[in-house]
Amino acid sequence: MLSCRKEIKNDDVELATVIEENGIEAEIISEKVLVAIGRELNLTPDIMALGLKMDGKAIAVNEFMETSVPNVYAAGDVVGGKLLAHLAFAEGKAAAENACGGRTKINYNAVPSCVYTHPEVASVGLTEANAVAEGYTVKVGRFDFRNNGRALCQGSRDGFAKVVVDEESGIILGAQILGAQASELISEVTLAVTLKAKAEILAEMIHPHPTLSEAIMEACGDAVGKAIHK
Repeated sequence: MLSCRKEIKNDDVELATVIEENGIEAEIISEKVLVAIGRELNLTPDIMALGLKMDGKAIAVNEFMETSVPNVYAAGDVVGGKLLAHLAFAEGKAAAENACGGRTKINYNAVPSCVYTHPEVASVGLTEANAVAEGYTVKVGRFDFRNNGRALCQGSRDGFAKVVVDEESGIILGAQILGAQASELISEVTLAVTLKAKAEILAEMIHPHPTLSEAIMEACGDAVGKAIHK
């Protein structure tokens, strides 16, 4: 069970963050506490004066990052969607290329999202619920880190890797990972989603041992009925 913050006490000398984990309260003493409560898009008056078409509070763009004003492109957080640094970079690159005559598009279905907590969380593509909502008949493969040799060796046995696969084609639609180095592991599945690779390919691909990446292989094997170490 993940810890839950209940309150922050301040006696003008130090801060005590009260957390609850498994029903037991504890305090974490620190000099400062960083509280993240969300972000809002920040559009300057100069930008708004251009008369750009808006999508709510975000600048509306087409698939080529073009705004409603000719020769004006927008990218990153100002266009809304997932407010991720790596996505903003990709959109900025696409916008620059398209401003120079290119026709680059972003594959938004293959954008990984990561949460750098302990343990880490990472995902890409469709969740099981999303896939079903879009009309797919899905198969799900899962592998727990507690059955992974590297995870046991480094004391990070909590977590799992899960893949969502289209039952008809065998193509990987998405994945979710909870556990150590999830933000590093998600790139393998991001490549699979980008290339529309089948789960069987990753299940049969030789992964180095012992590594956490074997959890991806095992999850794919589970999805196609070839699980060995689950």
